[in-house]
Amino acid sequence: MPLKIANLSLKDKLLSHLGNVMPGRDFSNITESTLQKFLPEGQVYVKDDDDTVDDYGFKPLERAASDENLAEVKKLLRAGANTLIPHHGLFPYEIKEENRKHKIEVQKLKEQIEKKNSQGPYNEKVTELEDMVTKLEIEKQDMKKELEQVQECLKNTTKEAKTMKKQAQGRIRQISEILRETAREFGVENDFESDTNVKDLEDQITTLKTINSDLETISKKYDQMTSCCICEEKYESTGERSPVKLRCSHIICGFCANSWLTQKGNKASCPQCRETYRAGDIRAVNLNSDF
Repeated sequence: MPLKIANLSLKDKLLSHLGNVMPGRDFSNITESTLQKFLPEGQVYVKDDDDTVDDYGFKPLERAASDENLAEVKKLLRAGANTLIPHHGLFPYEIKEENRKHKIEVQKLKEQIEKKNSQGPYNEKVTELEDMVTKLEIEKQDMKKELEQVQECLKNTTKEAKTMKKQAQGRIRQISEILRETAREFGVENDFESDTNVKDLEDQITTLKTINSDLETISKKYDQMTSCCICEEKYESTGERSPVKLRCSHIICGFCANSWLTQKGNKASCPQCRETYRAGDIRAVNLNSDF
C-alpha cells in the first residue's frame, strides 16, 4: 500500500523548496496532481478520511511520513527541478508555448529583413537623390556668390563709367575754354557759353580728328611710296638708295635690287609679285616725275 502524505505542513515544505529551487515563480496555484510529480515513487498526496486531521482536513506530518520520507521528497524535488529549463524555470508545456512564440518572433524578423532587402534599391536611389540635392545646394550657393561678385563688378564698372564721363566732360570744357581764348586772340566774337556753341565745337573737334586721321593715312602712304619696301630706307635722289623700277613696275631701292640679283642670279625675282628680272630690267626712277 502506498504511503500517504496528506499533511498541509508537508505541502508547505514542498512549495517552499520549489520556491528556493526556482526563485521568482509563483507556486501558490499549483495543483495537487502537479505537486504529486515531485513525491517519491510509491507515495501519494491525497486527502485522508482519518478522523485525526487538522483544521484543513490533513493528517499531521509526523504520522504521514518519517524523516526518511522527507529526505526522499527533497531528493525528488531536486530531481524534478532538473526537468525544468534551468535558465527559464519553465515546465514542459510552457516550453512548447515559448518555442511557438520564439518561432513567431523569428518569422517576424525574417519578414523585416526581407522587406529591408526588397527596399535596398529604393533606399540607394533615395540616398543618391539626397546626395544630388546636397551637391545642387552647394552649386547654388557658389553661383549665388559669383552673381554677387558680378553685380559688385558691374556696380564698380558703372561708377568708373560715370567717372570717365565726368572726366570727358571736364576735358571738353577745357578744350572749349582753349578755343575761347584762341578766338579772343584772333578777334573772333562768339558766344562760347551757349550750349549750342559747345555742341558745334564738339562737332568741329570730331571733324578735326577725322581730318587728322586722314592726314596720318596720307602721310603713311607717302612714307611707303618714298621708302623701299624691302629695307624700309628712305629713297635718295642719287646713290645706291635711289629708287629703281623693275620689269613688273614695282619700285624698290637700287641697293636691294642689285643685291638680290647678285645673290639669286637668274632666279632673282620681284619681292612683291615674284616676277623674275635681269640687270637690264632695272631702270632708274625720277622722284619728281615718275610717281
